[in-house]
Amino acid sequence: MNIVQSFWSRALMDALYGRHGYGWMNRKYCFVSQALSCLCLREFYPSVRLITDTMGKRILVDELRLPYTDVQVSLDVLESFPGCLWALKNLYTYSIQQEPFLHIDGDIYLDAPVSEAIHSAPVAANALLECHSPAITSLFRNFASILPGASASVQNARTTLFSPGFFGGTDIKFITRLAKEALSVIMANRNFITYRLNMITDDFNGRDAHLVELISILIDSYFFTQRAGNMNKKVVYAGDRLEFATAGNSLTISTPAAGWKYQPLFNRKREGIVCEAIEYRLRRLYPSFYYRLLSILNNKTFNY
Repeated sequence: MNIVQSFWSRALMDALYGRHGYGWMNRKYCFVSQALSCLCLREFYPSVRLITDTMGKRILVDELRLPYTDVQVSLDVLESFPGCLWALKNLYTYSIQQEPFLHIDGDIYLDAPVSEAIHSAPVAANALLECHSPAITSLFRNFASILPGASASVQNARTTLFSPGFFGGTDIKFITRLAKEALSVIMANRNFITYRLNMITDDFNGRDAHLVELISILIDSYFFTQRAGNMNKKVVYAGDRLEFATAGNSLTISTPAAGWKYQPLFNRKREGIVCEAIEYRLRRLYPSFYYRLLSILNNKTFNY
């Protein structure tokens, strides 16, 4: 099974979401996390592929020299979309895979190989994520016209989605077909989505980062969650069911390897203690990459 990561630099330049740097306290920690995630993967896998855009290749590969074994510059095609919709880079990455794969997010830091049950699963996901909040009602009300079956979620103000972290499987036809279908719907409704996105973030003034995170999770996994259930596809989960509002609370900050093996950080990316713990781990385990990253970020010609 191919191990794949993706990085879309557009998400760091978005006027709304980019100031958080993929949801991080600042952009520095986005790069720290991506570096640590890649280097942890290479401890256990001889090959890790990166799907990125031109700027992402420049930073992560050409300058930082992260040890990706294969780099594909494909995400420039998404340049016209709002960068806050980071899930688009996931969907596009899924859609171009030709062999069984596991896509691992840049805030997952493995301390052991993924289990054989995950590697051999037709569809593999991190966990089921329970989403229940007023934001869910607003999201589904605004996007119901383009999301099949969304009306039920409007009534219940609740839905269950695949959690971010990792996703993939051996049923490559099913995964790529649904990814392409989801992308087709999004691209056909690009103006509608942008308009609704602006309306929603205006409604939830002051909580936009949390809401945008939820929007991207919705886009990333809604089609797969719905269709996998409707088609009785076997899905193997690595972790237990999570509640979106409290998903990051169980993470063990003092021992990140034990607490963060599969679970993404969610809104805890904006906590100083979490960012510092990840930075410490990169500096301790991979000092050459850490100090090279600092040099890049401190370079006055670096305008990213």
